[in-house]
Amino acid sequence: MSLTAPVWDEIPTQCRQIPLREPPSEGCETHALSYHAYKLRHGESLFRGWNSIWAFRLVTWGTSNFKFKTAHKKPFQDPIYSQFSLAPWIVHLIAMSKSSLLPVSIAFASALVLLIGRFLRKRPSFPLPPGPKGFPIVGNLRDVQPGEHTGDKRWERFARWSRDYNSPDAVSVEVLGERIIILNSKKAVIDILEKRSGKYADRPEMRMANDLSGWKWNFAHMQHSDLWRLHRKTFHQHFQPRMMPEYYAILKAATQIMIRKFATSPDDFLDHVREQAGSIVLKIVYGYNLQTANDPYIQLANNAIEALIETTVPGTFLVDFLPVLKYVPSWFPGAGFKRRAKVWKKYSEELRDLPWEWLMKSMTQGAVEPSFVSKNLEKLSSSVEGEDRKAMEEVIRNCAGISYVAGADTTVSAILSFILHMIHHPEIQSRAQSEVESLGRLPELSDKGKLPFTEAVIAETLRCNPVTPLALPHAAMEDDVYEGMWIPKRSTIVANIWAILHDEKLYSDPMTFNPDRFLKKDGSEMFPLHPETFAFGFGRRRCPGRYLALNSIWIAVTYILATFTITGPEEEEIVTYHDGLVSHPYPFKCRFIPRSGLGLIPA
Repeated sequence: MSLTAPVWDEIPTQCRQIPLREPPSEGCETHALSYHAYKLRHGESLFRGWNSIWAFRLVTWGTSNFKFKTAHKKPFQDPIYSQFSLAPWIVHLIAMSKSSLLPVSIAFASALVLLIGRFLRKRPSFPLPPGPKGFPIVGNLRDVQPGEHTGDKRWERFARWSRDYNSPDAVSVEVLGERIIILNSKKAVIDILEKRSGKYADRPEMRMANDLSGWKWNFAHMQHSDLWRLHRKTFHQHFQPRMMPEYYAILKAATQIMIRKFATSPDDFLDHVREQAGSIVLKIVYGYNLQTANDPYIQLANNAIEALIETTVPGTFLVDFLPVLKYVPSWFPGAGFKRRAKVWKKYSEELRDLPWEWLMKSMTQGAVEPSFVSKNLEKLSSSVEGEDRKAMEEVIRNCAGISYVAGADTTVSAILSFILHMIHHPEIQSRAQSEVESLGRLPELSDKGKLPFTEAVIAETLRCNPVTPLALPHAAMEDDVYEGMWIPKRSTIVANIWAILHDEKLYSDPMTFNPDRFLKKDGSEMFPLHPETFAFGFGRRRCPGRYLALNSIWIAVTYILATFTITGPEEEEIVTYHDGLVSHPYPFKCRFIPRSGLGLIPA
């Protein structure tokens, strides 16, 4: 937005006054005239601003009714500009439009100047990371769009570019003048996002998500600031590793309900997985117990997450690259994104506000269970009043609202991927089941570390199908140089987690599902490069909800192995994954055959 002010300064300089007065229509001459060697022909309209005059040929379907006013006796004081000059042409468009088109015209004029400024800015002596050549103006817009538009997944495409351009660490593209740099190697990600995290702790300006769809309150999207640090600290205090034992009973109860539902309505297993993940978060954060199989808060959260995933995919919406498009009216042709954003904003606000309002009402009635929200509100001293208390309550509300996204959605993705892999690898499933059965009882979270092969299966699931194949983007806070490649300030930095977890230098035969890669020959110790290192982000922006997500995944996987054998349909399905921020497999079918462990689940 740095060029917005110069745009506004330049328009009055070139065009003097916006909008122009309408041409007069009465008491006028009907013949051509001249002024200071300017020829004003019959059929042209004269526009008068407060300080300027332009003559434009009036385009009509018949004889013009516009005439030149003779009552105005004051001599013209400003020059008359040619209709072929760019700036008067823009003003002419504005003047001839209805008043509701004014923001459209200004938006497009500003966008044009903004684009010119981006392409003319000074280039340094260092080269940019290589990448595919783009088209004029739009650049590589199509290249960064989701796979549904191009036929392949973005993470696979970006990894292929590193091979095509012989640049294993980083490649880059430009979209409407904005630079996107993709990190495809473990080395580049650690060097840039970990070792230089202070330079890359910011987020891009996600205009579609934050400004239009109402996700500004999501601290994962916030710019690097004291406000962001306060949100993260508030959240992390309740979701760090030492807090996990407090939640074991909640995780266990929710998973047992899921297992019982697998037995009674196996065709709806996708809904049951979502309910397990959602009920855990709602119970921990708000003290809320699911009321029905189709609890409204679960549906509310699912709607919000689907909207969030769509709005955060780079390249999907032009407004993310041309911020002036925010001001285009929703009725304008091509502005369907504004209408969608209006619906998505409602989902975002409901996700944050409705559970909070339920809890506030419960607290006034004295019927509340201990939760993230209630504990944080209790910490607020009675001496904290007024604006300070209101601001802190807003932080707590924001952290509570985003908890579902931080933990539940990633959990759902991982559990569904696990089920899918067990269908295709029955020998691995059988081996893991034998290990779980060796406990002689249902697994407990205290058993973590005692089931090395089962934990290797979980690790391989996260490696083969990372829940976020492309991490939520970072932004460069200053110009930087890495391995002789220039990284401009405010560049969008995307870590290709999928590419790292499928790097042949790190994992032999990476396209094969092989849990043994994480075990030593004695079958007891994990390989040091665990996918957890990369699966939940990097540096100061690493997901603070990862410990809850990993524990939820562990208890779900071990319970499923203890109670069911998973098989696929008679006709084998080819299942693909969504190309989104969180990648889910598309719906698929499976069968749950009960095992003896099912009898250990309380009724």
